[in-house]
Amino acid sequence: MKAELPIRKRQEKKRKLNNRGMSLIEILVAIMILTVVTGPLLHSFVTAIKLNAKAKEKQRVTTAAQSIMEGFKAYTLEELCLQFYNSQGIDDPSPDTGLFYVVANAHRVQEVDNAGAPHSSITTVPDGEGTVTKFTPSIDNRYTFSLQGVNFEGKLYDAKVELTADMAADMAAIPTVKNLASIEDFDVDTTAMYDQENPNVDSEAFGAIAEWILANDSSWKVSDLMSWNDKLQEEDIRNTLMENLRVEEKVIELEVENGTNKVTVKTKYSWSVEACDIPYLNDAGEEQDYHRNAVSSQSSYYNPSTGVVYAPWGDTSGAVVQIYPTEETKDSSKLKTISFCYYPAYDYEGCGISTSGVSIPKETITVLRSGQAVNVSLIKQKNPSVSSEVELRTLEEAYKGNVSVTQNGWGPDVTFDGGNMDENLADDITPSGDMIDEKPKVLIYTVKVSVYADGEAAAGYTGEPLVVLNGTMYD
Repeated sequence: MKAELPIRKRQEKKRKLNNRGMSLIEILVAIMILTVVTGPLLHSFVTAIKLNAKAKEKQRVTTAAQSIMEGFKAYTLEELCLQFYNSQGIDDPSPDTGLFYVVANAHRVQEVDNAGAPHSSITTVPDGEGTVTKFTPSIDNRYTFSLQGVNFEGKLYDAKVELTADMAADMAAIPTVKNLASIEDFDVDTTAMYDQENPNVDSEAFGAIAEWILANDSSWKVSDLMSWNDKLQEEDIRNTLMENLRVEEKVIELEVENGTNKVTVKTKYSWSVEACDIPYLNDAGEEQDYHRNAVSSQSSYYNPSTGVVYAPWGDTSGAVVQIYPTEETKDSSKLKTISFCYYPAYDYEGCGISTSGVSIPKETITVLRSGQAVNVSLIKQKNPSVSSEVELRTLEEAYKGNVSVTQNGWGPDVTFDGGNMDENLADDITPSGDMIDEKPKVLIYTVKVSVYADGEAAAGYTGEPLVVLNGTMYD
């Protein structure tokens, strides 16, 4: 028994030595090992969080660009320019205000030129009774739009959208090809441009003048004639007048108002009615004629924008169509040229050509100016109602279009293809050469949407874009 005591003591002493714990050195070593092992893991976690944040931001910016792209593709070019024109200088032109629809929650949107300066392809011009908006294509078929403070998922961005005409596109593959005159190379800041968009204006004026005669001329007034003889029918009166109404001359008056930058145009038709008989049935059912004396030459102004006829002895201010905007939008000192694009008035009947056009034997363009010297460029547009080159040449050879110059000092400023403006205009132009023909309108545009950090628009977009998205749109 006594021999076992030393062994037990040794065991207890050993247990006491094993329970002494970890030393400081051991703890430091353990921490170092833990740091070595967990450091890369923590770095990986932080890196993953940052990458996820960047990926989310990239996705948000890309989605914002796609939203803007889809907004642009939903409208025609003219509709886009009109939206930006109506919203320029307005904060938050969102759909809630009914002002802007390309993208919601954008602040201060505007169309700009290639240098980033404010510019608009839309202008407001008078139409005789009020004002209308007019779209003027750019010279190089490029358009740029700026959007500031686009709010997307709670973050603000700036965006620049650039449209460039795709001239290499296959126009023939698109069924909805539009046409327009080749006038997009005119400088709208220095040129007062009149683009006659309606080739049927003479026919419409003829019908409007006939209705004016039936309502106002005592010798043809429908209500008066029917009260004199109840056997006359309104339809017979109207048809007989239309058959015997003649347009003798069309006069286009161009005027530059002294001291202002306003250029206006008025259109006047000289007309007469030949002596004729209006058929009717008497009480016995026999056909008789109601004789009408001839109406001597008279004149009426006609406003093609409103379709209203004005007598020259009355107030004809409503017949004025302004072709150069008001002083608020243009600088009069820059005005250099009046480019007047028009459809010639032909004598179809005299040439023996059957057509729906009204036969007008003579056309005169009167230019009135005082003060500032301005050049005048008269440009014929090819009427689509003329079916062949042979008909066009026949009509052009018989065309009597002359220019009448009024006011002192105007003569040397009037030029037309290097010719003498006092001669017949048909001598100065060849139908297949200088005449403006229709051409396919640009229908496809490449669209480049660049999204920037908030504030880049004000800085002129000098920084790098966050994302660039390319696409196409149809006009």
